Amino acid sequence: SFPTRRSSDLLRQHAIKVNPGYIEISKLAEKIQEVMEWVPARLLGFTYALVGYFNKGFNHCMKHALSGLADTRKFILESGFASLDVDVNNSQADQIENINAIDLIERSIMVWLTALALILVGMWL
Repeated sequence: SFPTRRSSDLLRQHAIKVNPGYIEISKLAEKIQEVMEWVPARLLGFTYALVGYFNKGFNHCMKHALSGLADTRKFILESGFASLDVDVNNSQADQIENINAIDLIERSIMVWLTALALILVGMWL
């Protein structure tokens, strides 16, 4: 998704620089980017719940899973906070919360690498 995201970002930025009349192309590129990010964001949110505090994270994901396209980044952040059992309204994060967030991301990566390895082994058999 990264090359496509980068492409849509570049298209959105350069369309307006080249000609301010290309605002529609910029809006279309943004909409395409939002559509492409929607499903992976939901999968990531549920993965956070799986490797973090399951009840709070899963409840948050179920409540907000069908939120709009524009709320994708907000969904990822809030599902991560819920899976860490961190208060979203608390503006100060200490070092322990930062380490816990990095651990949550690392565990999520390990889940997806394990799933990918199992799929590859299954395909070879």
